[in-house]
Amino acid sequence: MQQMNTKNHSRIGFFSGKTVLITGAGSGIGLELARAFVSEGAKVIATDVNMNSLKPLPEEMGSNCSIYELNVCNEDAFLRLAEKLDAQGSLPDIVVNNAGIAYLANFSDTNSDQWKLTLDVNILGVVYGCRAFIPRWQQSGKAGRLVNISSVTSMAPMPYMSAYVASKYAVEGLTDVLSMELADSNIKVHCVHPGVINTPIVQQEDKTNLPAEKIQRLQNHYEENGATPAEVADAVLTGIRKNKASIFVGPGSTMAPIMKRFLPRTWYKAMLKNAAQKVGYI
Repeated sequence: MQQMNTKNHSRIGFFSGKTVLITGAGSGIGLELARAFVSEGAKVIATDVNMNSLKPLPEEMGSNCSIYELNVCNEDAFLRLAEKLDAQGSLPDIVVNNAGIAYLANFSDTNSDQWKLTLDVNILGVVYGCRAFIPRWQQSGKAGRLVNISSVTSMAPMPYMSAYVASKYAVEGLTDVLSMELADSNIKVHCVHPGVINTPIVQQEDKTNLPAEKIQRLQNHYEENGATPAEVADAVLTGIRKNKASIFVGPGSTMAPIMKRFLPRTWYKAMLKNAAQKVGYI
């Protein structure tokens, strides 16, 4: 019992007094990240485009959680929030660019508006988050940490997710570039690659035009085999503590980069297609 208390105290100590801003914190991985950081002594600034999803958080998490409405597609809104937090002395130590959306549709059936919204949220939302806080960290000398949520699909793409996969490739590439440009600074950069995760992102009927039976099959796979958002949150916090540049979590996440690196490309694509058929994407 004494060892458990000591361990918990050391875990809390790592994030105690830190301020963490999370986008897309109203549900899924973002919500569990907020809970995890607060439980370990951090102050959380929870943001989401849907303010109603955030309203229960302060009551649940107490005074260490504040909420702000934020559309990550709006760079001016991001900059205004950063300026406000800085003026209040609440400039975050950690920024988690988590907000994301996905469409499940054939490439030919994914229209221009869906492409634009996916790229605006999933990649430009990350860009705006980085642009809002990196300069302020550099000016203040704060040892900030960027945590960008990509996906295992940046290494193991699935069919019928062209816009989502493209955006997550972009997040990975952006994070790699930032890690090089900031290598000599005190700003650390982390890229998170969740695998199969049971989140609401696959439960939104307006984000797909696939047949109902295919969606149900996919949903069953995610529910039966997917890691929980809480497991992702735990892996992210562990990855930050260990200063991991890349954080892999969930089924399919750890082997994908290894197989992509060592298997011939034709073999790898054939393997992915076979996996897609088994899961229900095809």
